[in-house]
Amino acid sequence: MATATPAEPTQEPHAASGHDAHPAPIDPTAEIDSKKTLWVLVVSTIFVFGSVWALSVVFQVTTAIQREGRVGESGTPMLDDVRAFESEMLQAGDEPKRKSIEESMRELEAK
Repeated sequence: MATATPAEPTQEPHAASGHDAHPAPIDPTAEIDSKKTLWVLVVSTIFVFGSVWALSVVFQVTTAIQREGRVGESGTPMLDDVRAFESEMLQAGDEPKRKSIEESMRELEAK
């Protein structure tokens, strides 16, 4: 059975001088590169606002296409029939007591 030899103690770089000196604490405010940080923040802000703008344009175009597709193609034969019926109802026709919408509007403007 082999006996284990104790590991040699490792010396820290600050302990090489022979006295018990502690390393200097790391100051996080001195370690921040302000120019690089500012550059990253500006570029990130531009990227975020640019992305939001591009997505809003895509949303507007998609909404317009969907609206045109649903409204423009929906029930045109029925819509034509309804408009013809309404136009017929608004005209005076054969009845002598009935006025057209244009005559009624002229009477209201005169008053």
